[in-house]
Amino acid sequence: MSKSTGSKIWFIGFIVGALAMMAFHQAFLHVLHHHAHKLPMLTDAVGRFPMAFDFRPVPPYGLPMLALLGLWGGVWGVIIAVLVRITRVGNFDLPLGLLFGGIAITAAETTALPGLIGLPVLNSANEPALIRAVILNASFGFGTVFLLRPFAVRG
Repeated sequence: MSKSTGSKIWFIGFIVGALAMMAFHQAFLHVLHHHAHKLPMLTDAVGRFPMAFDFRPVPPYGLPMLALLGLWGGVWGVIIAVLVRITRVGNFDLPLGLLFGGIAITAAETTALPGLIGLPVLNSANEPALIRAVILNASFGFGTVFLLRPFAVRG
């Protein structure tokens, strides 16, 4: 991978990841917050979904939650873009994004990342919150790869 190709993948990955956070993760959260109660079985299993597009400041830096999510979406977008590029998975890229988001991002955000930014680590016994995180992060991963497709980052 040449230097210009690498820079292109980093730049596109960040922008697409931030956009996917808004267009897929937060939009899906919005739909689930307002309509999941219509499926009692889902609500019983995972509880109530929080509000999407949250502008309240969060510690430790006082950034609005939506801005923080956009920044992290960009970081994860770079990782997903590089992963899609180096694995050369062809038509398996959408399931790769879905699985990476659901498993890897959820694992990172429930263990290591909260400690790095001064937030409490998610209790693994809180199964409904973990399931909600898997659903939302899988939608983010899928959306990121979906939005990356026109930019031909696949190897």
